[in-house]
Amino acid sequence: MPRGLVVVTAERGALGKSTNARLFTVPVEPLDIDVDKLTQAQDNRELYGYAMRGFIQHVAGLWDRCVKELPKDVKKLRAANSKDKLHAKDKLHGKLSDAVAKLGCGFNLFLSYAHHVGVLSHEEVGKMTQDARNALRCLARDQQDHVSASDPALQFMQTLVALLRQEKVQIQAKGVAVKSLGGPIGEQGQTDAERIGWHDDNDLHLLQTAYNVVTRYFRAEGREFPIDELTLRRELERGGYAVSSKTSRKRDPHEKGKQKRVFTLLSEPFWRVAGEMGITKQDIGASKCDRG
Repeated sequence: MPRGLVVVTAERGALGKSTNARLFTVPVEPLDIDVDKLTQAQDNRELYGYAMRGFIQHVAGLWDRCVKELPKDVKKLRAANSKDKLHAKDKLHGKLSDAVAKLGCGFNLFLSYAHHVGVLSHEEVGKMTQDARNALRCLARDQQDHVSASDPALQFMQTLVALLRQEKVQIQAKGVAVKSLGGPIGEQGQTDAERIGWHDDNDLHLLQTAYNVVTRYFRAEGREFPIDELTLRRELERGGYAVSSKTSRKRDPHEKGKQKRVFTLLSEPFWRVAGEMGITKQDIGASKCDRG
């Protein structure tokens, strides 16, 4: 099946990590548009069909070369883009690397046509090639940051940290109440926060209510959490936030050892996410929880 480039406009971005990885977003602000140039372009709209016909004829004349060389060019650019970490938290998603490579090769092909018909000089082609490469890389890095931010596992972790910081939820310590995370403990062990689990030195054992609390938080902000609980557990494991072998039934130390189904988060990635949000252990730890 032949593939083409679909261009759409939208007021809001897409939801979900996978969806955003398949998009290549170009943000356009009101002041980005030169109204005079736009008007001139609209006045000449009848010429674009002729320009496209000429470009297609040019590509047809290079078809054998394109079939042989373009896949190699795309592969080379994709490999380079996949290693690009400049100004991005993570290396580019594979689909973004592929998009940048194909868009770059397509633009280079158009520049060869513009040079062929005498619209651009050799020097102008070289400059526009570099400008396009820089622009595509910049847009791809911004899109990668958006892809990372739309990761549902990371969103869950960030929301959990925020709820603890706001003392709306509590993760009790195993045996030592003053080290609980989140809302403060009262004299009789009571708290205004909603208890969502317990923790020890290495892990945070979350009850199923933790997922419900996070989804309620999203709905209160007019959003929907993108995935269900079972999928979230898999994403947490895949992201290194939880270990599948530790997702099981455990004895709740605060309810006379009653067996509870929990999913277990590792402490190290939990505190790393908190640190990236500018939140320390003292912000949601013992110093906030020893008040009667």
